Amino acid sequence: MFNYWKNKVLGFGLLSIILLGSPAASLCQSETIGDLSIFSLEAFGDKSVTVNGVSAINDQTIISPSVIETPLSDLEVRVNLGKTGRVNFGNDTKMNLVFDESRISGVLLRGTITVSIPPHTNLKIQTKDGIVETVDEGQENKIVIDFVNGKTRVKTLSGFAALNNTLIASRQYFIAGEPSVKNFDLTNKITLLTYFVVPAILIILSISGNRSDLNIDNNQVNVGPMK
Repeated sequence: MFNYWKNKVLGFGLLSIILLGSPAASLCQSETIGDLSIFSLEAFGDKSVTVNGVSAINDQTIISPSVIETPLSDLEVRVNLGKTGRVNFGNDTKMNLVFDESRISGVLLRGTITVSIPPHTNLKIQTKDGIVETVDEGQENKIVIDFVNGKTRVKTLSGFAALNNTLIASRQYFIAGEPSVKNFDLTNKITLLTYFVVPAILIILSISGNRSDLNIDNNQVNVGPMK
């Protein structure tokens, strides 16, 4: 009888070891839901970027949730969530990032993030001023959220977003506490440079180049042999 129960216990122990070592068991025990990496675009291996208070390295795998903090310097940090989307962190940004296979969420404590998500992915980010979330999950959404100087500003580059149920369509932005949503301001220096100044310079250079070619051709026609 003793040998019978001894064999039963040994068999159960062996079965438990096999089950606990299986991929399914590992998935249940792990907090990681997706394959994530964090890296600095302009300062490779910058030790001033931290994940959960520990210095981060390029191509680092992180889990959900994670507190990501970037320094006050000219660099950018990107968290790639694979099919779930991507989050870009500006400088001097701190966020508690939460994610799984169908959503990106968390709390933006300060700074700026740009979130790009594919269709059928939910976005819900909390700031001091309330909740920023996607409205139309059937399309791609790209949204800039910043919490700077004590106010939340949401800019929709594509898709639809909402801040506390205030709808922000593509090419619009909304600042918490203001009465209405506004279109992008085309008078800012960066927009003017991108859409007007640079194309104008290229056109002028193109015209000048064509005129130079014509002058060269004319000179070649007019110059003849010395008599």
